[in-house]
Amino acid sequence: MQQCWVLLRYGSMPYKRIVTSIIFLLLACAILAAFWVVRRPIIPAIDLTNRIHTSFYKDAKEAWNANLQSVPNEEDASKIRLTWDKPTKTYNNFLVTVTNPSTGWTRTESGEHDRVSLDVPDLEPDTEYTFVVRACLDPDCTKWFVADKETQSRTTGASF
Repeated sequence: MQQCWVLLRYGSMPYKRIVTSIIFLLLACAILAAFWVVRRPIIPAIDLTNRIHTSFYKDAKEAWNANLQSVPNEEDASKIRLTWDKPTKTYNNFLVTVTNPSTGWTRTESGEHDRVSLDVPDLEPDTEYTFVVRACLDPDCTKWFVADKETQSRTTGASF
């Protein structure tokens, strides 16, 4: 009887080590997973209400506060000046998309890395346009940050 007790008591040691090792590994994985979740940047959901360029916002890596502003050109009715702030994260270049919401007409202008403004030419006089700026992360602009807001502006009346 005593031999059975000794065998039971010491014979099960390898199983205890295996179970202890498995528990330790699971605990270590749980701690690493929790650390990853905490360290991962949280990208807030972007409100798509009343947006013209919804696909840009849905597909963007994230939005940045671009302080996007548009001002009509008083001297040339076919131009609007667009200005913005650069994102703090690394990017390659800018794309500015101009849309006439009433007709669906859209045009995209590109800008080099250091640019923070663009005079958008050849627009129809006395017409409302919606603008959005994207900061491209690669040369082909397959990944991008998008300005947190679109801006609207109307060109002035016909110039004489």
